[in-house]
Amino acid sequence: MADISIQVDTNPMAEKVGTVAGHVNQTTMAVVTMQTAVIAAEQEAANNVCVNVNRGFFTLIRSQISQKIAQKRSEIDSLLLSLNQQRKQFLIVACCMSTKKQPTTFRSVS
Repeated sequence: MADISIQVDTNPMAEKVGTVAGHVNQTTMAVVTMQTAVIAAEQEAANNVCVNVNRGFFTLIRSQISQKIAQKRSEIDSLLLSLNQQRKQFLIVACCMSTKKQPTTFRSVS
């Protein structure tokens, strides 16, 4: 049997593997950086949604309160007008009763 001796220089291949390993590390760091940026962007978007939802909710509540205030103010104005008319009628009756006259603005006083 013949004895064959082959010598292979693996230094160039080892250097290329080292270069590839460096590129893999750089790619890994880029992916981690990108993932961090994506998470930050998602958090900012979520915060914007929350702010807008809160603003919309409080605007709706403020609008409903304003509508109720306007409704109650209208009811109060109506009641005050009615009360003022009743006061005027009472003053007429009181005046007529103190002078012993019959009220001319009413059909009958009960």
